[in-house]
Amino acid sequence: MSTNLNTPSLIELDHAGGAAGAGATRNALLLTALDEFAANGIAGTSIGQLTKKAGVRNSSALHYHFGSKSGLIDHLVRYIQDWFDREREDRFQALESRLDKGGKIALREVLELLIEPYTAIIAREPWGLSAVRFLNALEFERQPSGWEIFHRQSSAVVQRLFTLILAAVDGGDRIAQQATFLFFVDSIIHGFASHERLQIPFFGKMPAVTLQDLAHFYVDCGERLLSPAGTATKIAWRAGAGERE
Repeated sequence: MSTNLNTPSLIELDHAGGAAGAGATRNALLLTALDEFAANGIAGTSIGQLTKKAGVRNSSALHYHFGSKSGLIDHLVRYIQDWFDREREDRFQALESRLDKGGKIALREVLELLIEPYTAIIAREPWGLSAVRFLNALEFERQPSGWEIFHRQSSAVVQRLFTLILAAVDGGDRIAQQATFLFFVDSIIHGFASHERLQIPFFGKMPAVTLQDLAHFYVDCGERLLSPAGTATKIAWRAGAGERE
């Protein structure tokens, strides 16, 4: 997707700053929406709640800047996807260029391209964890408009990643790999959104789990799941219904 947005990128925003006037109101609504959607979900967050938490006096401000709640969600998804696109693009081009020249790529390289930006956005951006939790809410609540917006904005990069995965594994059941890949991506989003829960000591005192630990875990799992051997125990889709083989 294009990174040439008509409005300031969320990359430039933080909880301490923002432009004056209308820009400040817009930024306050964006940041507050991320926090509220992350904490309460999409369905559990009202427009009135957002404007109040953002400290915006004019209750019609959200409609003025974004048109509707769906318009706000669309802006947030585009901002976040833009961040991920910028983070991944150089590595995408390097892998694709290697393939174009007849070289080979490793599955692990593609998985790192998929997974490491989640670590980066949480570690680097003050709004990063809320952004991932917002995406998690969109994916798992399946509110029709929000879910459709998320998938429309992310479909191109998903296709691009899957093309690289197919080139890396060079074989296997494509349908099974597609299904496995989609379930795997869902688990990554949910895992990073809820990574702090890994510190809950169900098994007594345990070493701290870092974002890097989680990234390595998912890369290792992805190698097992998406290799031709891993998809031998697969989810197959027949006549529109899933059956476990």
